Amino acid sequence: MEHLDFGVKKVNRNYKLYYGSRIVSNVGDSFQEIAMIAMIACYLNSTYIAGLIVMFNAAIRVICSIFAINIVFHKKTKDVLAGLNILYGVITLLFFLAFHMSDSVPSFVLITYETLCSLIYTFYKIYQDVVIKEVCRKNEQIARLMTTDNIVSVMVSLVSTGLLLVLDIGSFLLLNSFSFFIAAFLIKMLKIEQDEVAVGKMSKCILKNITSFQKNYPYVYKILIVSSIISFFYASYNIVFQAALKYYAIKAEYIGVLTCLFYVFTIVLSYIAGFFKIKKREKVINIFLCIGVLGVIVSSFLSGIKYLLCIIVIYSIFGGGYNTFCQIIFQNEVEKKDIPKLKGIYNLFCGMTIMFSGFISPIMLKGLYIKLFEGIMMLLLILCIVVLNVRAPKYKGGSN
Repeated sequence: MEHLDFGVKKVNRNYKLYYGSRIVSNVGDSFQEIAMIAMIACYLNSTYIAGLIVMFNAAIRVICSIFAINIVFHKKTKDVLAGLNILYGVITLLFFLAFHMSDSVPSFVLITYETLCSLIYTFYKIYQDVVIKEVCRKNEQIARLMTTDNIVSVMVSLVSTGLLLVLDIGSFLLLNSFSFFIAAFLIKMLKIEQDEVAVGKMSKCILKNITSFQKNYPYVYKILIVSSIISFFYASYNIVFQAALKYYAIKAEYIGVLTCLFYVFTIVLSYIAGFFKIKKREKVINIFLCIGVLGVIVSSFLSGIKYLLCIIVIYSIFGGGYNTFCQIIFQNEVEKKDIPKLKGIYNLFCGMTIMFSGFISPIMLKGLYIKLFEGIMMLLLILCIVVLNVRAPKYKGGSN
């Protein structure tokens, strides 16, 4: 295949293989997400179990991130990533067999499975980002990966409706298991450097590692702080969306259209972000934040469908454009050996704010008017602008 969609004419063999493995893996992940939602709803019928799973997943990722901060370098990145795919596949296959051997799914089995997946996923994402550093040579390639992730999620959601007419929900687990094995095979075919391992001692102070990263990458560290603040804002999307539907008594038939628009905006913006100049990183990030502030101000004068449309645009700007551009900054500026530390700090900071958002946002929206809540979000975005522009160093990176 000499050409890929999205306008890039030629990509190297490694990128093609990784691109394919990522699509396959994301298809499986999307099927599994649907399967898990259905299992909790149909077999357990318990919001308590759902809450426990969310809590355990968040806790596992935060704890693993603390360990990841001490990882200085990785040995045989490709082999480890392929191995994690195989491990994922085996665990999912075992869960599939357990599901089919019983008429019901014991809650402890479901919680254990999700917790194990969350544990693997944390380190999987770290190794994945190290591989991206090797296989991507253009910012547009990074943007295409993230754009494709969003497209796959939407397409699988649509296709799954038809598949459920001929397959049971457990089959989605089997599809996911196979997707991991295929992804592992494709990753093993990559021809990238195999690096030596050097894991920091766990007795070493986590705070010192974070401080060291801040000194080496001052602007990236600011992006991490800003992203953690925005994570609080972005994590509240579903809560704000649902609250707005109720507050403005929006008809149910509009929900599908509005959700589709959110995905479309996110996909388009995530791809466009690949064309922004990394040299103008400060200006681009500031534009994203200023648009967010302006959007919240405009939303305060709107109501009903117009308000929801404005909110959808604001959130898609951060979920698509801002997030993708930040990942491009990370890949351009952070050395490969420091990516595990970067991901550890990123997951730690954002994980804590997401957990806090999930707890406090419903309480705030219940006790406050929705537009007052958006006012609080505007203040957070202004805080991001302040944090970002305090002694921002000049760019010293590559030419992209």
